[in-house]
Amino acid sequence: MNMGASKFRRILGHAKPVLLSAMAFSLFINLLILSVPVYLIQLFDRVLTSESQATLVIITGGVLSALLIAAGLELARSRMLVRLGAWLERKLTQPLFAASLATGRLAQNFRDLEKVRALFMGNALSSVFDAPWTPVFILVLFYLHPSLGWIAAAGAALLAALAYGTDAASRRSQLSAAAAGQYRAAATIGRQRDVVAGLGMETGLSKWWRRQIGGASEYHQSGGDAIGLAMVVSHFVRLGLQILVLASAAHLVINGQLSAGAMIAASILMSRALAPVEQLIGAWRQLRSARKSLGRIAEVLSVSDDDVEFMELPRPEGRIEAVKLRFAPRPDGPPVFSKFAWQSSPAISPPWWGRRGPARPA
Repeated sequence: MNMGASKFRRILGHAKPVLLSAMAFSLFINLLILSVPVYLIQLFDRVLTSESQATLVIITGGVLSALLIAAGLELARSRMLVRLGAWLERKLTQPLFAASLATGRLAQNFRDLEKVRALFMGNALSSVFDAPWTPVFILVLFYLHPSLGWIAAAGAALLAALAYGTDAASRRSQLSAAAAGQYRAAATIGRQRDVVAGLGMETGLSKWWRRQIGGASEYHQSGGDAIGLAMVVSHFVRLGLQILVLASAAHLVINGQLSAGAMIAASILMSRALAPVEQLIGAWRQLRSARKSLGRIAEVLSVSDDDVEFMELPRPEGRIEAVKLRFAPRPDGPPVFSKFAWQSSPAISPPWWGRRGPARPA
């Protein structure tokens, strides 16, 4: 194992406790959010029937305190992830730069590092941490009534299928973009712009570039259309399931199988259960892209110096050659000599070369 790979593993090892802390924060955040449906049940089933002002003040103050604590924990979790992303960027910059000089992929590697950092700056990871709580909210709906739980489970399964379809669409789009190699081609053209202009290749190269961009754009467009369709369908499914839960709960209330407070609480639980899954659909492309970028960074850092192929250059011969030399004391005066040619082999030193090196002007 080389030094780059071992350092990369050590950096990820230091990041794991922070990620576990963020997961613990998600645990308490979702537990505190459960206070909202409990509050609604108590409000409709106890306060309105007993008309107790003291109970209303106590439970309202309690739920507001719980939501305030949850908001503070959510802010702390967000700042924790943001600082973790900045820390990872600082720690990986130096070894990635050194590895990039050997592999020649400096621009691509730091684009990958930027994608990893951006993952911690957004809400994608928060959705990942909140998604495991979807079954918990569904179980609470089962506790209220089995029919409500089955509606929620069916909705979660449908959204999971949409997420799988979104993954397939984004995977096809990213593979086509990688095959096109737009970034590498653009960098190569930029480095060879003088050659392109000198050989008159602008027109042909422009046509080739349009074909490359056109093919990649079609794949990106199809992938974007699929993801947009998944987002629209997920919105419709979530809102439609909330209506179905309310309608089913109202039917249960009419038949005396559920209380009015539980009916409103069921709608809140349904919304909270499906929100992380819906957010994952929108963030799926970013999550997949960051995962691929992290894998490429690990691959670059795992390359040792023995695996890098260097260009073999010929051995220096030490030959000195002068062609068309010209010397004039003044720029506008006649030259002392011009078109002077001279060549020296390694075994012969020039006349001004002493034993200790070239002569220097006094």
